[in-house]
Amino acid sequence: MSDHPDEGLGYWSSLIQSIRRARNWSQAVFANEVNSNQETISRWEKGTVIPSLQKQQQIEHLAETANISSFSGFKSIVRFSPYPMLLCDGNDHVIAASGASGFEEGRSVLSQTPAFQHAYFEAFTAQLKADGFWENSGQSRNYHFRSTTHGDFEAVLVSVRIHGSIYCVVQAIPPAARA
Repeated sequence: MSDHPDEGLGYWSSLIQSIRRARNWSQAVFANEVNSNQETISRWEKGTVIPSLQKQQQIEHLAETANISSFSGFKSIVRFSPYPMLLCDGNDHVIAASGASGFEEGRSVLSQTPAFQHAYFEAFTAQLKADGFWENSGQSRNYHFRSTTHGDFEAVLVSVRIHGSIYCVVQAIPPAARA
């Protein structure tokens, strides 16, 4: 099962198919590359099973060597940002978080939001959905929030499409940039 449920069936199916097309590999050849079997590759591509964490890492490596964009690159950008930054899915799960963000990966954003901000956060996420934010790549929204760790903060949210699914990159706007 996936270490991150938000990196769902469609993501892995699309990524595997992209790698196979780029390399002109059959499912059997791909299976050999990840020490698996053709039947398992077929299930991954049909979206009935998510690869294990070990297999996900092998698949990400194959994508990188084939110059195919994947979560791996986005995760690194987010994780190494010196500013508060997140990569989230449409179900409110944190896929990647910078150390400066104070958020933990694999948990929902709401569960890590101060209780006094829950109503505002829920209204904001409902508005994102109503506005169609999760339907197209390249959309952006501003978000103002208060953190017990960081005080008042503003962030920009940008939708990105990764292998057919929309995700959200959240970047805090440093106070100096807001002046």
